[in-house]
Amino acid sequence: MIIELCASKDLRRWIDLDAPQLTRPGSPVLGAHPISSTEHVVSWQCHVIVPEEQENLAYFTVVAVQARSQYSLLVPYLTVPSPEQLAEDLIYRWGNEMMHRMVDASVIFKEDVETVAQQYKTTPREWYWYLNSDPQLQIRAEAAEEWITGYMDAFKLEHLEEDHVIDLGRHINSQSVREGGFEPNTKAIQGFVADGLYRFADGLCDTAYENTIAGAFPWPWGEAPVKLSQRNRESNNLVSLKDYRNL
Repeated sequence: MIIELCASKDLRRWIDLDAPQLTRPGSPVLGAHPISSTEHVVSWQCHVIVPEEQENLAYFTVVAVQARSQYSLLVPYLTVPSPEQLAEDLIYRWGNEMMHRMVDASVIFKEDVETVAQQYKTTPREWYWYLNSDPQLQIRAEAAEEWITGYMDAFKLEHLEEDHVIDLGRHINSQSVREGGFEPNTKAIQGFVADGLYRFADGLCDTAYENTIAGAFPWPWGEAPVKLSQRNRESNNLVSLKDYRNL
């Protein structure tokens, strides 16, 4: 699996990133390519939100928006990380939130949690930084600033911590960005979960789909998969957050 991390101009300056421009065959555009994930590549648009006034508050929040699902990850910092540390933190956050959202959606049983976690941990992966700002994903990344500012003001916080970003991320990803504001929409969460099931839940799908290996979840970004049959496992033991907090 290839993880493609695209840095906005603000993020590039913040972490002093030395990386190539993202290029696409046949396109003369530099630095503003639309990005997309494939079966073997997961792309993220990454941006940093820096407070306007930092006399007493030295905090930063990196926002990474997943291509296709448009799900936003939030990673808070009190100091500037290296590009390598930021990449590892984003990968950790991805796995952690994926598990939380699968739990919230009740799509996995308790006995399946370790299987998903192990598949995530052991899937071979390489990550690469590029300079690029997907226009649509960048809008979503920048829109998170309003949520972050409002959340910190409401709870009188000086900086965000682990529990804060999990809670805030749930709200941000339950909204879509529209001209003049936001509106309720859970498509980002649904897409994020479906993408995670496709990549890290082999053998756990109870439904058979056309052109899909038995036990595997179908590719969620094409035409609606054709359902062939379904088996029902007897288990009322769905996972809960108290049972599994982190990967």
